[in-house]
Amino acid sequence: LIRFVLRSGAEGLLLFPVVQEIYNKELLRLADMDFPVVLLDRELIGLGFPCVQTDHRLTGRMAAEACVRAGHRRIAYCTAAAEIQPVIQRLEGYEGFLREQGLPFGGELLITDRDLTQIRDRLKALLCDGVTAVVSAVSVITDMLLDLLEEDEAPFGRTPSILTIDKMDTSDRPQRAPSYIAQDTAAIGLRAVELLGQRIRRSHR
Repeated sequence: LIRFVLRSGAEGLLLFPVVQEIYNKELLRLADMDFPVVLLDRELIGLGFPCVQTDHRLTGRMAAEACVRAGHRRIAYCTAAAEIQPVIQRLEGYEGFLREQGLPFGGELLITDRDLTQIRDRLKALLCDGVTAVVSAVSVITDMLLDLLEEDEAPFGRTPSILTIDKMDTSDRPQRAPSYIAQDTAAIGLRAVELLGQRIRRSHR
């Protein structure tokens, strides 16, 4: 894709790195050329490309604070595999706030399994064992949790609160729409375009 962009005559590139820690030859070539590149959401350390992203630590902290202010003390956190910086930083912010409040985190309360069946089983066990809120950073897990609640709420004693990282589409079941921490993606995109324009103009001097 990067080679195609260069051959097409593009003057700059907005890039969302899917795998954060893998630096391929094309990326290194762009850095050596000082080609105008702006990254979205994930940094590539050492290449000199500016990155426009959400404050992920603040996002995680806000999620924890919202749950605690709502009266929850035993909270489960579901996320994707924790190898990428946004996931790591959200967890740092989330766990940092809970630590300040003297509340439990990590261990059984942190779910990072890749197998959805295992995630479902762990969530069900936690909800039966006193977890009253779930923070979900992955839409597919949120969908699964909503399905689980629709099947049978009785074993849980009370309906657990669900909070998601960013808004998800629940138009098919509006009565179950979870609370969410909003990310201003429009502002992030606008700032990235502005920054890329500046870099392109600078390359023409």
